[in-house]
Amino acid sequence: MEMNQEQRLIAAVQGFTSLTAALRDPKSGCPWDLEQTPSSLAPFIIDEAYELAHAITTPEYENHFLDELADVLFGIAMQAQIASEHKSFDLIDVFTHATKKFTRRHPHVFGSPEQRRKRDMDSLWATWKKVKQEEQARRIPIPQAFPTSMMDSKICSTGPALRQADKIGQKMASIKWDWDRPQEVLDHLKSEIQELEETLHHQQEAEMMDELGDTFFTLAQLCRFVGQCPEQAAHHGNQKFIRRFRQVEQLAQERNIPLTDPTAVEALWQECKAQEKRG
Repeated sequence: MEMNQEQRLIAAVQGFTSLTAALRDPKSGCPWDLEQTPSSLAPFIIDEAYELAHAITTPEYENHFLDELADVLFGIAMQAQIASEHKSFDLIDVFTHATKKFTRRHPHVFGSPEQRRKRDMDSLWATWKKVKQEEQARRIPIPQAFPTSMMDSKICSTGPALRQADKIGQKMASIKWDWDRPQEVLDHLKSEIQELEETLHHQQEAEMMDELGDTFFTLAQLCRFVGQCPEQAAHHGNQKFIRRFRQVEQLAQERNIPLTDPTAVEALWQECKAQEKRG
């Protein structure tokens, strides 16, 4: 007898929670999984989220979509399993919390008849922000080393570094402490690169991280000023390099040129670059 949708859902959740519990069983579980902590699993969740985003945005990886979703879900389930071992919460609590949270944030779908009439985008965003502020007000405050600051916001301290830089720039723009034109940001970027060059010239290793960080941060602000997402720009650059180097590999194979010859590889690179420009 074929299961209905509700039975399939129950079976899937039970099977998944049983899987993570078995992997973490002290006597018969997986040694690697047993060693993991919430902190040690965090980098894997980030990696899997990026792989999922890649599958979503790259057409040739579309058939990996389900697989990558499963990997992200596994990371969430493992965190919930570890939390359940410490009597904090379990995966069912995660589902329940998510349901309540996003029901609360969608009164235009689940609210009163009056709330359901407010379906224009301005009303939706205003409600979303209002509900989020109410949720944050109910949270137990995290002790801060300094008085309340605009930088206390989660958006300024979480996520990929380039996205953080973009959001920090948006925060500064909201108080009018910002550049006026992209050229001004570009001029500032040039000055940061000059400072980086001086650091390299004098081999000042202690200052290297500071200067590299300043350069990346300013470059992210330039992206913001020209209407580009810095994270996507970096991803685009990576993919462009990968695509071009694959062309280099193909030409090297066709011409029996070893990739261990840097002069030959550079010549092939310039050839592929010129071909791209010609279209």
